[in-house]
Amino acid sequence: HAGADRSPAWSPDATRVAFWRSASPRDFATLMLIDSDGSNLRVVPNAPTGPGKISWSPDSRHLASVDARTGEFVILDVVSGERRVVRTGTGVPIGAPAWSPNGSWILFASWRDKVPTILYRWNLNGSEMFPEIFPVATDVFPGSSWAAWSPDGAKIIYPRVNEETFLAITNLVVVNADGAEARQVTHDTSTNIEPAWSRG
Repeated sequence: HAGADRSPAWSPDATRVAFWRSASPRDFATLMLIDSDGSNLRVVPNAPTGPGKISWSPDSRHLASVDARTGEFVILDVVSGERRVVRTGTGVPIGAPAWSPNGSWILFASWRDKVPTILYRWNLNGSEMFPEIFPVATDVFPGSSWAAWSPDGAKIIYPRVNEETFLAITNLVVVNADGAEARQVTHDTSTNIEPAWSRG
């Protein structure tokens, strides 16, 4: 393949990999699937345009991503091809979806220029007309794609922006899934990003 393949994401059942393919790293990208043994490469129909963070549902049936061309928050059924556009009501650009381990919630980031990003969680079991969306944190590193659920879904870790130095320093914060009891877990003058929970 002459072009750029990037951002591979394993399905939770380890049978498939989703990734973005484009003619060059600067172009919009097409969502692809390939089986774990390297066979059955295919374009995902009705998929959002990439690149962007790809998040699988725990049952390996759905993908969530934000369309890089339109800004729509899309949930895609990779079996049926059904495309669902989520109306978050935040009124500003969003991104970085992350499915909860039990499949009931999705985290997403909502950012404005030159202010900290707000991290929200959306109840997938709520009303589509009146979505249940709750803020988790309001001091997140701008444009962050790095918030992560703990394996039991009880906690969330994210990079907190330092409002004095802004982009120069971030520290990691753990909060309960409802946003309560925030606890900073790194305390230094570095940029701390991309946390990943162990499964132990």
